[in-house]
Amino acid sequence: MRPRTVVCLALLSTFTTLSAQRSAIGIKGGVVVGTARSELVRYGMVPGATLGAYAAIQASDRIEVQPELVASLQGASYLVGEDEVRWVDRQLYAQLPVSVKFFVTNTLNLQVGGQLGWLLLARTDTDDGTVNTTDRFVPLDAGVIAGVGVDLMHGTDLTLRYYGGITPTLADDSAIYPRNNTLQLTVGHRFGPFGKKYKQRR
Repeated sequence: MRPRTVVCLALLSTFTTLSAQRSAIGIKGGVVVGTARSELVRYGMVPGATLGAYAAIQASDRIEVQPELVASLQGASYLVGEDEVRWVDRQLYAQLPVSVKFFVTNTLNLQVGGQLGWLLLARTDTDDGTVNTTDRFVPLDAGVIAGVGVDLMHGTDLTLRYYGGITPTLADDSAIYPRNNTLQLTVGHRFGPFGKKYKQRR
């Protein structure tokens, strides 16, 4: 059985087990500012977008666990050659962020967690046109997330989140070792609750 199939089955089993505790499910979308981090190359920022679904699993009155499944369009820019022509890498990822949300008040929360991403497609805008460069990148991307959010009682969620990659993104790379960095601002809306009323925090 393929590793991706095993991961999907394990996630499905986990979500099924936790469904009785789940407070709500929702959809989210927003804007992404992406770049890469490397000691040898200076990367610029590239605008993108994200869209997907999430579940809010209530662990206590002050803590929620939020797994998500989202698509993220992101990338980075850099200068090439003596003429310093700007090339732009754009990648489309399917991502699985899982964050723990600590509620400071009834609505304000701090978030920390991890994220796995699977590369679906990569293209590079060069001075000669757009080229498919999916094979240049490592399929799996992993890193950590941190952010701040506001979960309003009528179901709207606002989140500002930073992602820092810990795995290099380029395949067959022995020098640059770039890692994905993104900053995203998203708006979500919860539908539910699942099984019980969404509990107001004290």
